[in-house]
Amino acid sequence: MEVNEYQENYQTGWISLYRSIKNHWIFEDEKYLKWWIIILFEVNHKPNKFTRNYEVYEIQKGQSTNSLRTWSEMFKTTPKTVSKFFKLLEKDNMLKLQKIGKGKQALTLITVNNYKQYQDQSKQTLLQLVNKKETRSKQTLPTNNNDNNDNNVNNIPTLKEFLDFGRYRKKNVDLQDLTLKYESWKANGWNDGNDKPITNWQSKLINTLRYIKEDNSKKNNNPVINRNDFFTD
Repeated sequence: MEVNEYQENYQTGWISLYRSIKNHWIFEDEKYLKWWIIILFEVNHKPNKFTRNYEVYEIQKGQSTNSLRTWSEMFKTTPKTVSKFFKLLEKDNMLKLQKIGKGKQALTLITVNNYKQYQDQSKQTLLQLVNKKETRSKQTLPTNNNDNNDNNVNNIPTLKEFLDFGRYRKKNVDLQDLTLKYESWKANGWNDGNDKPITNWQSKLINTLRYIKEDNSKKNNNPVINRNDFFTD
């Protein structure tokens, strides 16, 4: 994954899906699954207000007032099909439909039920949870090559420890790319790209360093990079 991809992911936000969705009927139809994910992407991720016909309406998280035509363009189908799909979701208690406004100015408000389970924690909250773990278990830089020591399980390194170990194993490692790797693991709750827990971060990093870029433009006396140089909340 390139540096700009990490940055784009942080900027555009995210949703979470539980593996149990594989047991749901919507997973059996690729079209329905895609439409459902589009809905989760498109509904509000924070409250918002708008005016219509001299009335002020507040739209909450997990809600949207997109027209059926707008949804049909995103789904690449007809408004009539969108309406049928929404009613199917409502019947299974996945979605709630209601009208706001009156007459020709009326809008269809959709509400994703239990939206919090798809986006309950912001990036900042997730980082706070990881930082809380970090204060409980500090990991020091090893002085031997016993990289598979099981005593490291669930120990979370600070950024400095992570960078120091990376430079210890790969002298000319690019610190910016290494910092981005740290942030991606940290934001993902110390799970790797396959969503598997990183039980030994040192061993995992050793296997990952081959994919981290090299920086041959400077000597290995670079200062430790502050995460705030690359990420803003």
